[in-house]
Amino acid sequence: MSVPRRYAAAVRARFRRATALSDVSRVFQLVYGRAPSEPEVRRIEEILGPDNRHDDFATFRTVVNSVDHQHHPTPFAIRFGADDIAYIEVGGLELAVDTADVSVAEPIIGGYYEPHLRPFITDFLRPGMTFVDIGANVGFYSILASRAVGPEGHVLSFEPNSANCRLVMLSARRNGLDNITMYPFALGDSNGHALFHTHLGSNGGLFNDEGDALLDSTAVVVPIARLDDVVTHEIDLIKIDVEGAEALVMRGATGLIEKYRPTVVSEFSLEMLRRVSGIDGLDYLHYWDELGYSLHLCDRESHQLVPIDNVGRFVAGYGDDTRLEDLIFLP
Repeated sequence: MSVPRRYAAAVRARFRRATALSDVSRVFQLVYGRAPSEPEVRRIEEILGPDNRHDDFATFRTVVNSVDHQHHPTPFAIRFGADDIAYIEVGGLELAVDTADVSVAEPIIGGYYEPHLRPFITDFLRPGMTFVDIGANVGFYSILASRAVGPEGHVLSFEPNSANCRLVMLSARRNGLDNITMYPFALGDSNGHALFHTHLGSNGGLFNDEGDALLDSTAVVVPIARLDDVVTHEIDLIKIDVEGAEALVMRGATGLIEKYRPTVVSEFSLEMLRRVSGIDGLDYLHYWDELGYSLHLCDRESHQLVPIDNVGRFVAGYGDDTRLEDLIFLP
């Protein structure tokens, strides 16, 4: 929630009183209109830590950032300031993160963010390559790729969340990186606009249908474009993590994919693909199969690529349709 400067003191006093009275529970009640569960209180207090126990704004920002807005929407939103940023060493560079972000910043700070996928991307990239980061989030892979492709290479970062764009740009400036181009909009299968909303922390996604979503207090109107209409030169590697809109993005990038045959890293969820892209997971995999790509699972345990020889059998045995995996499509 953006607060005019002249009201800042009054707002600070209000939240300070709320925090002093009942800490997390009172602020949670204000933000979500309900009392928090005991696990929610414990989780938020764990994130805050003992030093921030009675810091009013830290409590407020953490409460807003630590609950999934898909299940518990709130009209409140937060923006980070200078005091909320930490710079974390990643691959010899410093990555800017919002310390209240529990979805991505927390595992990055803890050193356990996607250890199965990071080696594949960094080992694949070579100087002079072009890396397309679709759903760049806070820029973890954009920053790593920037160093890997070097001054002769290019990193194209697509991210509709303005706060995340700011983080990517802060990291680029902090490290003196000038080979990252920031595109502050979503990608899909059309040009125009889309409705975007935050989920948990820095994570967010597109609404699958405008309809009643226009009345949703979390909705933000963002530009959307087809990758085919934005990029015209050769690309080597695409990473796409857009909370179920992967099939929409690929429909808008078919020309580039058929012409340049890049390797593609894609998040995969049967439930999100069906809900956001309106496509069955099996059809999404058949799309790549028909393009002549070989399909692989990037295994979270072994960190190895496991071939998917039969897409029907793979989907039939997938289990929970909310399960999230990372797939690699090799030309």
